[in-house]
Amino acid sequence: MVSNKRDTNRLSMSCCPNTPYLSIYLSIYLSIYLSIYLSISSFSNNLSLPISRTAAALSIYLYIYIYNLHEEKRIQPLPKHQDFEHQQRLILQTKSVSLQRENSLPHPSRLKGNIGKSILRLDLPKNSLLSRTADLNGYRMHGSVFSDMVKRTKASNNTKVNNFKEEKRDLQNFHNSTDSFSLHGKDNALHTEEFQIGLNSTEAKLVKRTGMDTYSSRKKTWKHKHEELKFPSQQDVAGNMVPKRRMVIPVTFQNVTEYKNILTSVLKEHLNIILFELSSNYHNSMSKADLSSYQQSSISNKYPLATGSQHQYPNCNCGLSSKMIQVRKDGKNKKTPRTSSSPLTPLRLHSSKLCDGNSINIYLRHCHIMFYCESLFVRQSPWEKKNRKYQQQFECKKQKDRLYIRLSFKDSSGCYSKDDLWIISKNLNFEPSATFIARSVFYGPNSNSEIQIEPLAGYFPSNWNTDTVCHAILAGNVSTELSCLMNLQEHVTISSSPIISSLLHRKYMTTQWTRMMPGFKTPFQCQKLPKYSSHELASLAEKYVTFWKLNSGQAKALKNVASLLDSCESDNSPIILIHGVFGSGKSYLLAIIVLYLLDVIEVHQAMKSAAYSIKDEKILISSTTNVAVDRILLYLLEFGCSEFIRVGSVKKIAKPILPFSVHATSTDNHNLKELQEMLKEENLSKIEKQYVRKSIEMHKLGINKKKLHAVKVVGVTCASCSFTCLEKMNFPIALLDECSQMTEPASLLPLARFGCEKLLLVGDPMQLDPTIQGSEAENEDGLEQSLFDRLLKMGHESVLLQRQYRCHPAISHIANTLFYGRQLEDGIKEKDRPKLVHELPTLCFYDVSEGKEICESSGSFYNTEETGFVISIILALLSCGVEPTSIGVIALYKSQTYQINKKLLESWQPQDNKFLKGKSMKSIQVSTVDAFQGGERDVIILSCVRTSHTGFVNNNKRMNVALTRARNHLFIIGKCSNLCTDETWSKVIQICQDSPNSFQSAKQAKIKLQDLCSHALMTVDGEEEKSVGTKKKKHTEMALC
Repeated sequence: MVSNKRDTNRLSMSCCPNTPYLSIYLSIYLSIYLSIYLSISSFSNNLSLPISRTAAALSIYLYIYIYNLHEEKRIQPLPKHQDFEHQQRLILQTKSVSLQRENSLPHPSRLKGNIGKSILRLDLPKNSLLSRTADLNGYRMHGSVFSDMVKRTKASNNTKVNNFKEEKRDLQNFHNSTDSFSLHGKDNALHTEEFQIGLNSTEAKLVKRTGMDTYSSRKKTWKHKHEELKFPSQQDVAGNMVPKRRMVIPVTFQNVTEYKNILTSVLKEHLNIILFELSSNYHNSMSKADLSSYQQSSISNKYPLATGSQHQYPNCNCGLSSKMIQVRKDGKNKKTPRTSSSPLTPLRLHSSKLCDGNSINIYLRHCHIMFYCESLFVRQSPWEKKNRKYQQQFECKKQKDRLYIRLSFKDSSGCYSKDDLWIISKNLNFEPSATFIARSVFYGPNSNSEIQIEPLAGYFPSNWNTDTVCHAILAGNVSTELSCLMNLQEHVTISSSPIISSLLHRKYMTTQWTRMMPGFKTPFQCQKLPKYSSHELASLAEKYVTFWKLNSGQAKALKNVASLLDSCESDNSPIILIHGVFGSGKSYLLAIIVLYLLDVIEVHQAMKSAAYSIKDEKILISSTTNVAVDRILLYLLEFGCSEFIRVGSVKKIAKPILPFSVHATSTDNHNLKELQEMLKEENLSKIEKQYVRKSIEMHKLGINKKKLHAVKVVGVTCASCSFTCLEKMNFPIALLDECSQMTEPASLLPLARFGCEKLLLVGDPMQLDPTIQGSEAENEDGLEQSLFDRLLKMGHESVLLQRQYRCHPAISHIANTLFYGRQLEDGIKEKDRPKLVHELPTLCFYDVSEGKEICESSGSFYNTEETGFVISIILALLSCGVEPTSIGVIALYKSQTYQINKKLLESWQPQDNKFLKGKSMKSIQVSTVDAFQGGERDVIILSCVRTSHTGFVNNNKRMNVALTRARNHLFIIGKCSNLCTDETWSKVIQICQDSPNSFQSAKQAKIKLQDLCSHALMTVDGEEEKSVGTKKKKHTEMALC
């Protein structure tokens, strides 16, 4: 609240608009006069020198105080004669309201015209009135969207308290479409109503009239974008549940600023929920521990390597310091010395006192918190590094101090990665004033156990001196979120990526750009003018349809691509959506589209003159997974096209693609070492080893790096788009596969960075949404909403690839009936998907009526009865000659996958089972639905687990994925009485019951499976005896001869 004295000064100063500097001159004159007078009087009265100095200091302070008071509180009213027609404003006036201005930066006069982030806070007392009939104490807000508020809301000074509730609701629901300002209600009570008008974007301005000076907002950097991240305190999380994500991504946007700000807020909300859950877990665990005996170790004891040469044994596998002990267990290693730590069990930890940092580390590790007690904060200047070459002084000033966290112990290298989120605090309470959030700069700690960090929020250099003892928590890796945040700020602009305008609103290009710049054409459009005509593009597309034998849906998609390139059609949308259902040949179609585009580019190149540049005519193939990108490139290799480059990590690229890849995740020597180690793997075939050897040869010569800027096709995942080798490259045409499985901010990574102008999106909105780990959502229109789904809601039409080539017709009938409205067609017949085991049905539901679900502490479920029956089916399939690579197991809960793998490992005894000899158990894929999306196997075993409730088993998208992974056989295992409570599952069971031999009791079926294994074993034994007898007979005949 502002005092009455300051109000009086402010009003007295503001009443002289024609003499803005008069009060300043007066204050300067008075302060100088007072200073001289006090100095003369002090000497004349023989006062001591300290008294005179004090008088002079007081006079100077008085001048500074008057000047700052004048600058902060002098506000001039708006001129009444100014024209408001072209400059919409929101004008607020309150009665009995005090105005308080809050700045996160110093005063404007000290920032050379930049005021940073300014907030106007209105503290409205009870029964206060709100109207828009006058100026808000001289502060002027600019923004086109405020006109809607002015038109929509009209109030007078006679507004009652009940009407004020409606006004407040309007203000709370209002969100500025330009995000020049945001208006939020905070307190639900009427006794203290509080609203904030915050400056949220780089384009908005808060204009304060002080004479002739105008102060605009400071442009935020990427670092400032993370200021809203916060690690909650113990008071914030006490008694509160983990919040859910509430933010919604609208279908359309008014401009790019609104688009960027909303997506940024959605990502930060997700990160803050992760931090909230971590804080809740940490404070809840620490509240159960006894820290009365804890004393923080000194630096010299904690880090002997820095202060002395004390001997230390290597750290234990758990990361803690170890000591030398002897093996006590009977056996050949008894009394053998070894190093080990002595961790306490969780029960002992709860009952004992935590007296040092090691015991706290062990205790919190048992609570699933990656905690590093008594670490060290280190600030390193650029001059401190040894053997540094001489640099000029002005160059050195540009370099910032490097910040490190010297960990109290180091885990295995696999626990760390780049862009890990770290929470660092000076105390164990993690108070906000002594805590900041940072990210790791590199992929792990150095030889001194130091991790270089970059602060994201809450860091103030004056509060953190070097060699400060601190405590650190590793929250997890957030590389995708941080990459998306940086991409939103640096690359999401219409000037650098023209496709962005079409993502905001369907008619944005025709209304916005045509009005601003009539006749404007992008560089890519200018290049298309001398290309094929509409007839030639359509004719080439028809030739491709005939040559590659495309079905109707695929042919329609290719013709849409032809119209996309048609320069004569100015009204064509630059976006094409392809709805590819399961097994519809999406990757096959995308490879053919790439070949078509290459033909168009080649003809265009021949038509151009030699002086005309064509370096920007490139095609980008991207997806959220390495498998999806490699699948398209493998089709290109199969079609005889090898003019492409794959950018990514060595270990994640398919072996046939390695000779055409550029590895940019680390140094060249490291990549070469990884390739050489890959040759030593035992499971590599001869052909795969040839691919690796060729990749080593290409890597040593550096051929692919030279070709990267020359080839027309580049394949890369969304996460790898930030690699330095791709900088300053343009891809006017982008193909995004599996777009319905990635978040919209992740989809923008390949689109905004490379100047995309034409976009082809492929996905299936009927399958799983993007997987968001760490937070749950209250609605489906938030971060889970993919770009593909939003464009469909915007009005874009998609091309349906209705013909599937994967599943047996009996299996595809379920998904076609339940999820696709019987629009699908089968591209294969029953004879194309024969039974692998004649005794087993193609589709069958096995009722495990005696099973019981068990819930673990993590909240996941498993079912031991279903686990045993799954193992019986696997052994029966293997005994009948089915290869392990043809078998896949899908469990709807992660705990069930652990139980199946554990039981399978126990049953995998090649010495006792002849069918398991020479076969690898790892070839059988056992995973959840999310991990199996995009995959397929000849035989799929689906375990439903639940017996009392359906849980998320009744999710239609999850069901669709689980039921469409099988080619020849689909076996569903569950409790019929429980699943029938769900409408969709009851239809699945009904379809199985209507088919012959497709609904069986698990108890009876298990006996048949055991008989099948026994019969197969007897058959093998008989064949072996017969072959042995034949061999003996031949040996006898040879001996007689």
